[in-house]
Amino acid sequence: YIGWVATTQLLTETRAKEGVFALHHPTDEDKVIVAASCMQAGGAVEWLREVFHAHVPAVDAYKCIDSLAAASSPGANGVIFTPWLRGERAPFRNANARACFIGISASTTDADLHRAVLEGVCYSFRSLRDIVLPVGGGERTSLSALRAVGGGSKSPFWMQLFADILHQDVTVMLDGQNAGARGAALLAGLGMGWYSDLSPDNFYPTGHTYETRRANAENYEVYDRMYSIYTGLH
Repeated sequence: YIGWVATTQLLTETRAKEGVFALHHPTDEDKVIVAASCMQAGGAVEWLREVFHAHVPAVDAYKCIDSLAAASSPGANGVIFTPWLRGERAPFRNANARACFIGISASTTDADLHRAVLEGVCYSFRSLRDIVLPVGGGERTSLSALRAVGGGSKSPFWMQLFADILHQDVTVMLDGQNAGARGAALLAGLGMGWYSDLSPDNFYPTGHTYETRRANAENYEVYDRMYSIYTGLH
């Protein structure tokens, strides 16, 4: 989920470990939803919009952010943004943690700053994924494409950054911005007896996607290097 915050979730039979929390599966008592959530995702982009693009309508501003970020190169010309605008809760907990740009030089452009914000959220999300699915974990080796929902999934460019930084294909679900509301309505309908299972006909087009963003291996090296720096900043 990539909205104001970002959450990575895994359906499993394994109980929660340190740094993550578990939610009971709504219909299967033998399974849990293991999750980790950061404080800022879309919130960081909204901060970027308010600071740099407050003079234009929001819809146009988001397009400008993507266009500017795309004008920079992978790794944002050496600039890293830590998206801790309101502290952080995972993979570490520190209410006093604050955001910053690191690596600004005389050659840094506004495009680099915009890309650094988007990449910084992706680094944060990767740190969540890595505690939910540690390197070498059994689930990691069999993991398929990440399914993205939330308002942030509406940006194809940002979804490509997630794919490249995570080394994982990202499938954007149809109507992903409203997935949470639809899910709550579905569970309510199941509880009321309106539906017999979690896949009622014509309720939610779970079998269709906007597209899948394929991870680009050519960008792995630069993003792994930047991510290693990011993880050492706190």
